[in-house]
Amino acid sequence: MQKKAGANNDRLPLKQDRLLSQKSLMSQADWPDPPSEKAYYGLAGEIASAIEPHTEADPAAILIQFLVAFGNVIGHTAYYQVEADQHHTNLFTVLVGDSSKARKGTSWGHVKSILGEIDPFWQNDRLTTGLSSGEGLIWAVKNEADKDEE
Repeated sequence: MQKKAGANNDRLPLKQDRLLSQKSLMSQADWPDPPSEKAYYGLAGEIASAIEPHTEADPAAILIQFLVAFGNVIGHTAYYQVEADQHHTNLFTVLVGDSSKARKGTSWGHVKSILGEIDPFWQNDRLTTGLSSGEGLIWAVKNEADKDEE
């Protein structure tokens, strides 16, 4: 949609202009620096470092997947006390990368395999995949009685 011609002949950007602009911004963006070695402290770091030479997955993705999954396996039971606050192991993350090229699923496969050996119930009964929409999420978390009614 264009503005009417005026003294400065400004116009609103066309949809294709906005898309081209977004593409050029994305292509100019630098990939973030990898996390410092300090991020790989402890068991999670040892696991990510041990897997790294044997995979195409980004070691940061392996580390993040492990930390989130570990918190999920542990549940809302363990915590670290800081003054009056309890800091539980619950973490939430989003891995972003090109579809079928960024190896997001590859990093998850290694972590799921390790933690599934430790807790097969978690791997077999507590993981849900394939959520593609808000409706899919609602269906996955609704009460079993409600699912039976539909």
